[in-house]
Amino acid sequence: MSGAEPTGPDAGTVEVLRRVKTTEAEWESKLTAARATSEQALAEAHAGAEASIKAVLSELEARRSHDLEAAVAAADSEAHEIVKTGESAAAKARSGAGKKVTGRKDEIVRAVLGEFASP
Repeated sequence: MSGAEPTGPDAGTVEVLRRVKTTEAEWESKLTAARATSEQALAEAHAGAEASIKAVLSELEARRSHDLEAAVAAADSEAHEIVKTGESAAAKARSGAGKKVTGRKDEIVRAVLGEFASP
């Protein structure tokens, strides 16, 4: 009886157990495939996120460089205007065409002391 199929009431039980075992194997295979698919999708999403981050960082670096260059150009332009105004005022002062220092006392005090000067 060792190699013979069971008969009688045990035969139905063995058949049920075989179907359960087959179903378990099928579901285990499906779960393994689903895990592999989800791991692949996660890896692709991770790679896409890294690529997006690198692209954004590159764009931000380019914008920062552009903004820095614009700020330097604006500062240079402003400094040039300040120097030009100062040179013009100095030339007028040397030639006597500008206001004398004594006549500009109030203006000088306001410029130096700003908001602390009395009205």
